[in-house]
Order: sequence, then structure tokens, then C-alpha cells
Amino acid sequence: MLKNIFQIIFKKLNKIAFHIGISASYFSSIFKQKTGQSFVEYLTKTRMEKACELLKCTTLRTAEIGEQVGYHDPHYFSTTFKRVIGQSPKEFKNDSTNQQEK
Repeated sequence: MLKNIFQIIFKKLNKIAFHIGISASYFSSIFKQKTGQSFVEYLTKTRMEKACELLKCTTLRTAEIGEQVGYHDPHYFSTTFKRVIGQSPKEFKNDSTNQQEK
């Protein structure tokens, strides 16, 4: 499974690099110089920000939110969410709901 995830990210990286006419490794280098983070870190952060927004503002299930932000494996989405955000999607949604009620 992890191999599949890296293949997907590598494909996205290659598509972007090809589109702008440079190699994937050169694109990665420039991206990190300009942003201070790798392309994978940026992509993960962006996906998690969107997931947080969806968890706060929709009634979608966690698996559906994972799908919408690019994770086809619900378990991997939940694991990544917890690693990046510090709590599970369910805990985040409950905390967000409790904050809105106050």
C-alpha cells in the first residue's frame, strides 16, 4: 500500500514537472528552496487543511472526506490526519462541533 501511495505522489510530481518543462528532481529542489518544505509535505498539508474544513462544515463520513482530499484508503487517511493534526478525524469533528455549540 505504501508503495502505491508513493507512486501516486511521484506521478503527480512528474506531471507538474513535465507540464513546466523540467525534471521532477529539479522541480522538487526548487520547490523546497522556495517554500521551505518538500512537495509531499505541501501536498499533505494542503489536503489536511481541506479535510479540516470539510470535517467542520459538512456531514460527510470520514471515508468520504478522505476520498475528496485524495486518499483512497480510509485507514491511511485517518492515520495521516492524526499524525499531521494531532487527533483523529472523529476527535477533530467532535471538538469542532463542541466549539460551535459554545
